[in-house]
Parts: sequence; structure tokens; C-alpha cells
Amino acid sequence: MIRTSRALSIRLAAACLAASIIFGLTSATTDADLFRYADFVADYSPGAGQFPGFESANITIGPPSALHRIEGPQNTHPETGDPVLTSLGQHGSLTLGFNQPVTNQPQSEQNPHGYDLLVVGNAFQGGSVITAEFDFGRWSEPGFIEVAQSDTNGNPIEWFLILPRIFNARPGLHVPPFPIDVTPNQLQQPIVDDFGFPFESGDVGSSATLLDGMVDTTPMNGAAFATALASNDIADVVLDNPATFNIEGIGGSGVDLSRAVRQTPGQPGIPLETSPGEFSFVSLTSIDYIRITDVFPDDVHADGLGPVTTEVDAVIVLPQFITSNIPGDANNDGRVNAIDLNIWLAHLGQTSATLAQGDFNLDGTVDGFDYAIWQANFGTIIPTDPFSQSASIPEPMIIWTIIPLAIALHPRKRWNTTP
Repeated sequence: MIRTSRALSIRLAAACLAASIIFGLTSATTDADLFRYADFVADYSPGAGQFPGFESANITIGPPSALHRIEGPQNTHPETGDPVLTSLGQHGSLTLGFNQPVTNQPQSEQNPHGYDLLVVGNAFQGGSVITAEFDFGRWSEPGFIEVAQSDTNGNPIEWFLILPRIFNARPGLHVPPFPIDVTPNQLQQPIVDDFGFPFESGDVGSSATLLDGMVDTTPMNGAAFATALASNDIADVVLDNPATFNIEGIGGSGVDLSRAVRQTPGQPGIPLETSPGEFSFVSLTSIDYIRITDVFPDDVHADGLGPVTTEVDAVIVLPQFITSNIPGDANNDGRVNAIDLNIWLAHLGQTSATLAQGDFNLDGTVDGFDYAIWQANFGTIIPTDPFSQSASIPEPMIIWTIIPLAIALHPRKRWNTTP
């Protein structure tokens, strides 16, 4: 354990608190966990047909259950019986927020589709999931995704639709070559006979359709997620290939913020078309909110299985797969800002430290030399897509006097180690 004198602790805490007040840093994340998750529920508006017992939206905050299986749904905890999902009901919606912006990261070797989020539902495949054509299928209950940035008051500014893509479908259902852009209202339900049994599969229920950009359409491999969580190593974060039925890694529904398009005013889920089949894509560097909405207001499963309703367990914020290489960028989000300063403050005086803990000159110690590197690069931003612009952030001059005070009050000789 590392200790300081009481007087020094009080003075150092006061200096750090002053910096926190100026920058609003008290809510920033200082740990180096591999994943982040949604932080709060902004709105929950369930629709009809919501599955009983799965009405708590708070379940979707934090990490998903690691008990999800590819070959079958895991709706409750096997020991306690507690639900691990939230049911939206027909055309119901769930809005979740993030305390830190979710950045739009580029495609990379480890992340070829440029996914920024994974949304976990209870889709599954294998076993009894056979299409009406007796082909291998996947059980899905699609929900469409909207994202938004927040204004200075923390409210969503404008909602953009994540335009889904279809990577596979039964012959005749959609026109290849795949992948193809598809709007939520273009998804097709199965065709049933007079007795309610399907004789042609669609995109819902037991289906051969493979999608990204929609919720509750791709199974999660809880074991692979648990492995990455335990190792905290980005090398263990293996993402799914949306064009195959195999779940190569964690699974879950991939969301690429570069797929954001403007919507028809007053019609959520209906993209604005500049001409037939042409959409108005927007260049988002980051988002603060995600809204998930069950696609259809009145659809029911064939075979008398009840309403089709999207389920949500959690939203995973993926780590940055490409190192920004900006000096002073402790959390590797491509920008040097107050969050990085808060990380430096949290580890000030620590030895055997890493860059992720604020050791920007890599000498093993978090100290004033590292602060000087942060100060010199404060406001630097690497664009996350080719259309974004680097931003210049005004320097808050008062912090340049407060932080050196913290350093001055933090001499190494005053630290000692006790058993």
C-alpha cells in the first residue's frame, strides 16, 4: 500500500478536485478495462406483446451475461432464475446513454467492418432452427438502431438510422449480389398457410437471412466474451464475420457508426432517400446515445409462438483496434483531452506504470514530465473517418497553474511503502 502524510494528501486532493471541477472530470473513466457499456437508461417505451417478467430496462446497463450460447437462448440466469434480458414488445423502444462518447473507429485488420458497438440480444441458431425450406437457419427478432450526439445540456440533437445490410438470404427473398443495403421496413415476414405454419421463410424468426446493423439478429458466444473479459487483452476480442453462419468470436450484432444516415422527418426507422436506393450518409466522429426499436408494430411468429419482440441484454463499446500514437492519449481514443488528464491524475506518483496509466514518456513513473507531454498535445484529435476534421480546443489557462501545484505537492521522497 502507498501512503502519504495527511497534510500532503489533503493538499493534493484539493488540487486534483479543483482540476476536476474545471474540466468536469469526476465522471470520467480512469480504469483500463477492455470494454465499456451503456451507462444509463434515458427512455424505455415498451410496446404491446412485451414478454412478461422481462420489463426491467436497468438490466441493459453494464456488461452482458457471459452465459449466452450460440445454439440456444439464455433468457434467465440458470441458478437464480433472474432475467438477463429486456423485452421491447412490438415496436417498443429503449434508449441508452454513455457517459463518455463512443468514437467512430476505422476499419482494420482485426475489425474489418469498422464496428464500434456490439448489441447483445437472444438470437440463436442450430438445433431446431430450420427454415420453412428445411435449410439451416438463425432465430432473430430484429430491432433497428438509431444513434445521436448530445447537446450542451446532454440531450440528443438528431437521431440517425444505422442502415442495415443483408449478407445472405434465401433465394428469391432479396436480390443479390450481397451485401445489400436494406431499410427496416423492407424486412419480410414469413408467409404462412391457413393453419399459421410457414411455407416460405422471411427475415424474421427461423430465417437464412444474415444482417448487421440490427439488434437481436446475431447470436452471442458468452464463452468467448468471458475469455476476453478475463484476459483484458485486445488480441482476444474476435469479431463475427456477418457473411457466415459461423460465430467466429464474441458474436452479437455489430454496429458501425459510419453506416449512419439521415431519416425521413417524423418517421424513425425510415431513411431519407436522395434518390431511389440512395441514402444521405452522415460523418459521425462519435455518439452519446443509442436507441433500439422493435421493427414491426403487429407481427407475430408463425406456429403460434406469439408476438415478435426484440430483446436486449447489453450494449458493448468495443476497444480501439488501432493505436492512435498521439503523445498524451492515455485511453487511446484518438484525442488528447480531459479524460487523459484524469487518468494521469489518478495514477500520479505510481511506478511500474504504463502508457494507459499516464506514463507518456514510458520511463515507468507517472510524474510531471508526463503532464508536460499531455499539456503540449492537449486538444489534438486524429480524425476517425476521412470526412472528419481535426479540432482545435482552447486551452483552459487556469489548469496550467493548478496541475503544476499538484506536482509540486507530490514529491517522490514523501512516498513510502508499507506492508
